[in-house]
This record gives sequence, C-alpha cells and structure tokens, in this order.
Amino acid sequence: ASASVVVDYSEKKKSPSRKPTSGKYKSIEVDMIDRFFDYVVEQVKLIEKETGNKINMETDVALCYFLLKNEPYIKDKKSEFLQRLGRGNDVLDGAGAALQGKEREYIFYLWDVNRSNMTFFKQGDDPDKRKGELNVLMSRPKVRAYHFLHHGFDTLQHDGASITDYLWKTYQGQLAESVKESKTSRTKRPGTDYRPWQRSSGNTMLAILSHLFKTRDVPQVKSSKRSHTSVVVGDPKRKVDLMILSEPGTGSKSVGVVDLSGFENSQKLGEDVIDYFFQLKRVSPSMTPAFVFLHELADERSEGYQEIEAKVKTLLSNSVA
Repeated sequence: ASASVVVDYSEKKKSPSRKPTSGKYKSIEVDMIDRFFDYVVEQVKLIEKETGNKINMETDVALCYFLLKNEPYIKDKKSEFLQRLGRGNDVLDGAGAALQGKEREYIFYLWDVNRSNMTFFKQGDDPDKRKGELNVLMSRPKVRAYHFLHHGFDTLQHDGASITDYLWKTYQGQLAESVKESKTSRTKRPGTDYRPWQRSSGNTMLAILSHLFKTRDVPQVKSSKRSHTSVVVGDPKRKVDLMILSEPGTGSKSVGVVDLSGFENSQKLGEDVIDYFFQLKRVSPSMTPAFVFLHELADERSEGYQEIEAKVKTLLSNSVA
C-alpha cells in the first residue's frame, strides 16, 4: 500500500534564495513557495495516475502553512497555480485554523521552519499558545499528507519541537525504506544526495575482519548472533555499521565499529565525531566504540585496524575465558 505520509526534502538541493526586504512580500521565501506549487502540481498528477480518478482541487485538496506571513504571496499566486493545473477554480488554503472542521483527501503542508523562526513552531507544544492548532492541522487529511520541508531543515535541533521531531523521524524512516528497496532495484550509481550513513558498510567490515582474524591470533566471530550490522544507536542520523557482541553469559558488552565516511557531509566534523563517540560510550549495555575508514580496516598495519583488533580481541578473549 502507498504511504499515508510523504515527506519531500527536494529543497535541500536548492540554494537559499533572497527574500524581498520591502513591499508586500517582505521576508517571504517566494522562490521556495513557487517550488512548493510546482510540487503540488506534480503530486496531483501522480495521484491521478495512481488512483485512476481526476482530482477536484476544491473538494479533495488543501494547502496548509503555519506562518501567516506567507499568506499574501500564496493568495496572490493561487489563481495562477490553479489555472496552470486545471483541476478547479479554488482550493482551501490557510494557516492551521483555516482547516478547522474541514477535512480533505490530500493536504499539502509547507514547513518553512528554520533556525530563526523555530520559536514559532515550539508554540505548538505550549498549551497556553495556539492550543491544539498543530493537532488540528495534522489530523485533517483523510488519505495522505504531503510535507514540504525548508532547505535548512536538517540543521535544526529536531527534538526542540514536536512537529520537527515528527517530520525528521518520518523522513528518516522514509529514507530507510527507500534504501531497503534500492538494494534490489538500483541500476545506477547513487547521486550526490545519497548520504553515506544510509549505506551499510557492516557486512564488508565483517568480511574483512573475518579474513584477517584467520591469519592472526584473534578469536573468531563464528555465530551470526554475535554480530549485527547497520544498527541505529543514539543519533537517528547515524549508524553503528558493525557490532560485535560478547558471548552470552559473559556480560552484555560489544565493540561498535563506525565507518567515518558517514561523516563526510558534516559541517562540524570533529565535533560530530566526538559527540557520537560519547553517545556510544553512554549506551547500555556497554559498548566500546571504534571509528575507522573502510580502507584502514583492510590494512592490518594501520592504526585503525590495530585499534579494532585489540578491542575485539579483548572482548572475545574475555568471552571464551
């Protein structure tokens, strides 16, 4: 079945556009809203292809935005958008309250949340401010909700507001499903938007270590139950690529190996690596983290490999002792 919630992050690939500094559209990201309209046109046509039924914009669809500042531009451009789409002369649009008691089959949400306006979205969690508005806003679609994100969405502190936490987790889950499907359907090299952390280096790591362990005095990881690959621990944006576990009955401990290539898109590389290291040190059952590039792991002379060998050797030697 098709997903009932779709999160679109095509804005991530777009360069931030200048906002008008004066006039009727002051501080509105008009280019982003134009792309939002384009997205709605594209998705409406895909819905028709999927269902075999023609969409009536007046009865089936709503456009929703949280910030009222966007209203002048959306109201002015709506007729042009509807004329281009040719699916009705009007469409329900507004900021939250406009949808009170008005359900639609498909609702398209514009989330232009960024660092400078995050406080407005936090109000959705405050019972004394705009009480229930976000709940009303999110409960209106009967068939599917489409969420269009701001280009800077991944830089936010997502757990700072319920809505950003929800959107981020939904987006990550959507990506995970996409990666799972791509294992059988991918026919070409991934594009630049394909994040390294979505790859699973774990199976390759395990194969390399198993080969090297045979030639060195290291206890073998013989059981598949003693290793796990691609495990989300702590930060949902990252993964422990390979976990090697101690034997049952010897205490729940593990060595967690993280592929450093997963941090290549980090804006603050050193801080992000250190932060994730301490996240892994704090998990329970206890884990001994190790960070390495895949090419280092394949070289038994490298410091990266030797560090992991020592940690795994200690873990497994204690297990069989």
